[in-house]
Amino acid sequence: MSETTKPGRKYRARLPGLDQIEAGSAAALLWLCSLLPLSVASGLGGFLGRTIGPYTARSRIAVRNIARAFPEMAPQEVRATMRGMWDHIGRLALESAHLRALDCYAPNGPVEVVGAEHLDAVKANGRGTILFAGHIGQWDIPPIAVQQRGIDATILYREI
Repeated sequence: MSETTKPGRKYRARLPGLDQIEAGSAAALLWLCSLLPLSVASGLGGFLGRTIGPYTARSRIAVRNIARAFPEMAPQEVRATMRGMWDHIGRLALESAHLRALDCYAPNGPVEVVGAEHLDAVKANGRGTILFAGHIGQWDIPPIAVQQRGIDATILYREI
């Protein structure tokens, strides 16, 4: 197995087949979560994120970056912010099992679309347009809401 290396970074060799095991486990978890109510899947994701996330290498990076960005924050506040980050990421991950079935415009649904009249104007115009969405909250929902409004959309993003 070949490794991609960047200057200044060290990578550990991965066991053969580990990617397939991880992908299969993630697919099984998402399938199980698709059988649960959205709120239960979200809560489970938050729990798993808060429980597992703080023990990952990314947490050390997050703690360092939060402390640099907010030097006035006490260490326990930095750790609480990091745990909140993992809660959010875990919720996003397991909520994704429900995205295909989500109706963004359902009355009393879990999503409130504000400004749908702007999407209607784009559709009525018949010309192309560029829409920007913030990478906040459940960031997969804005493209779904656009497509459910009948607008053919292509999504561009910058790789992490």
